[in-house]
This record gives sequence, structure tokens and C-alpha cells, in this order.
Amino acid sequence: MQNLQFPAPETKIKDSLPGLLNSMRTIMSNNSGSSFPTTELQLGQFCYRQDQGAIYMLKTIDEQGIATWVKVIDLSGNPTTAEAMAAALKVLSDTMSNSGLGTAGRGKLLTNFKDVPVSGMYSGYGDGVPAANGIAPAANGPQGTGNTMMGILALAVNENLVYYVVVNGAYNIWVGQYVKSTGLMGWDQVMRKGNLGSAAFANTGINTGNLVPFGTAGFHGGNCEIVGDWNAARGYGQRYYMAPGTAANSPPGGTWYMGQYIEHNGNWGIQEVWAFEGTGKRFWRAYQNGTWGPWQPVYTGAWMADVYVRGGDITLGYEYPLPGSYIRMVSGNVYIPTHASKPLPIGSQFTIRQQSGTPVQIIPWSGVNLNTPETNRTRKGNSTVTVVKVGNDDWDLMGDLELA
Repeated sequence: MQNLQFPAPETKIKDSLPGLLNSMRTIMSNNSGSSFPTTELQLGQFCYRQDQGAIYMLKTIDEQGIATWVKVIDLSGNPTTAEAMAAALKVLSDTMSNSGLGTAGRGKLLTNFKDVPVSGMYSGYGDGVPAANGIAPAANGPQGTGNTMMGILALAVNENLVYYVVVNGAYNIWVGQYVKSTGLMGWDQVMRKGNLGSAAFANTGINTGNLVPFGTAGFHGGNCEIVGDWNAARGYGQRYYMAPGTAANSPPGGTWYMGQYIEHNGNWGIQEVWAFEGTGKRFWRAYQNGTWGPWQPVYTGAWMADVYVRGGDITLGYEYPLPGSYIRMVSGNVYIPTHASKPLPIGSQFTIRQQSGTPVQIIPWSGVNLNTPETNRTRKGNSTVTVVKVGNDDWDLMGDLELA
């Protein structure tokens, strides 16, 4: 029943009054007498007209407060006969059909969502139905429903407010709200099947927290969604992506990466990716207040420090050699990049050994400070030095260095 409430045993009498009044109104909503009630009306309530020997149901209340009562059972004859019962059931069935539930449970055809119905099940044509076939789509419905029939559930909260749930033939779902007093109708798509970037759904006003079919690309149960720009690899909730090394804003390495984006809201989230090649390369970065931060390496598994032999110049960064590696330089020099170009974590260090008769120079890029007690060159063959990052663009150099 609409507002029937039973107070808990411990509830005080003075606190029970609102609930008791609601319960009394509920009990009073079914009436009997020689005229219809005019106050405390509830859609769907019954009234037994003693003067007619019939039971009526309140179907609608219009904007002027005029109530429409529909006879559902006529008891003026002998109600125990099979004929009378069959007639009564037919009247009740017709009443339900007029309220939205059509013959054999089918939804009654709805041609305009602003023709506020009572609660019930309806059907309608989507907005993609060709006009030439003489069938008009349901007016004021959601956009993108296509050339399909729609199943419609209408929930009339009262004579002024109706909520809708709409399902089309492609298993997409919309929810809607119509406020009759203002004429405002709003729609939101809450579930969709297929490509999430489809132009067909570009104007549906998708909000956060969408439900999507299990197995949709980029979501649980589906393959990673392929993107051409890692900056675009964001979505609601937790999403999965992959992209080639040529993708814009890709992590270092020039290889395929796959990863996830975990969103707090539209302006904040975390992105983490792994190298598809199985080398153990792993990066993460933050999306903070609408701005992407730099990629930061995560050194785990196979992607760890190692012994590295190099012939020719090398720039320290994310690629081999990794921070913590032991580098045996056969020839060439070692360059230290700026933090902006290679944001290695503070504390990263490399050990460098001169493997030939030619000294190895540790050369900082412009804007990088290198602290050394002597020169920035190894002293002789088999000399070993260590360089440590102590600030964004501040490094310490120590070891067997050529004297200044």
C-alpha cells in the first residue's frame, strides 16, 4: 500500500504521528459510497459505488485535478456466475491495456513521451525509422535509438513527474525524466553495446558511472581498447588500453604497451602500462587537475639493473642501462639528461667503468648540475665512478676520477 507504516515498539507516540497519518490516508484511499472521493486520491485506488454495485479504479488525474475513474468490476448482476466473472476479467484486462500493458502482455504503442501515461509497459519506434514508411518515431524520445522498436517502462511518480527506462533492439538502455509542469524532458544513456566512440552515441549526454555490457573492449571481460594517443586513454571507472610505440604521448621504448587507467573523477586519475614484448618494462603517470604528469619507470621483474657493455655515447634514461646498472664503456661518453626530458626518480644511480685506454667523460646536459670533487673524466683504464641523482637536475659524481 502507498504509505502504510507500522511504528516500531520502541517509537514514542509523539514521534509516530506522521506515520500514523500516512497510514490512515492509505487505508482511506479505497472508498465506498454513492459518489467518488475527491481528496487524498491515489492513482490505482479502488472505489465501490454502492449505488451502482460496481468497483472503479482511479486511472488518471489531470493538471486541473480532474480524476478519471474506470469501471473494473460490475457486481450489479450475480457475481458468482461464470459469465459475470468473465465479463469482470475482460473489463480489468481492458483497463490494464489502456494503462500501458497491451494484449497478451505487449506494450501499448507510445507515440509521444510527453503524453504522460500512467505507470506501465509501452513500445515505440526509434528515431531512425524512415519517414517514408508512414510510421513516425516516438516524439521527445532519446537520441540514437535507431531504426528499431523500443521497449518502454514508464513509472509515473505522480501526475507531474514520470521516469522512463527505454531499451532498443541493439540492447542499449536509456533513462529519462519528464516534468509535466515545466515541459522539461531529459535523457541519459546508461548502457551501450559496441564501439564506445561510435558517432551514433555522440549526443546522448553520457555521465560517469556507466554500465556497459560484459565483454566490451576496454572493460572487464573484453580486449584492450586500441588508441592512437595515450593522453586519450582515459575513461570512467577502470579501463584497459593498448597502443603501438608510434602512438602519441607513448612511454619511452618505441614498443607496444598495454595498461589501465583508474579514474577518481574527470580531472584526476592514474595510468599504468606494461611493455607488450614481455621485457618487464613498466611505467606510470598521474592525471592531476586535467594535466598529465611525466612517465615514471617502475623497475620490476625482468626489467632490472644489469651489467651493460657499451661502445659509443650513451644517454642515461629509461632504456638500458637501467638505474642501478653497471656500465662497462668500451668507447664513448655518458650524458646526463634534464629531468624534464628523462624524469628518472631521485636516487637513481649508475656505476661506470672505463674499459679501454680512452677516458670516459660524464657530461651533463645544459641545465643539469654535476657535483664532482675533481674532473668529470675517469682516471685511466679500469677506473670506476658512480653518478647519483640527488635532485631533479642535480647529480653527484664520485670515484676514481682524473684529478683537476
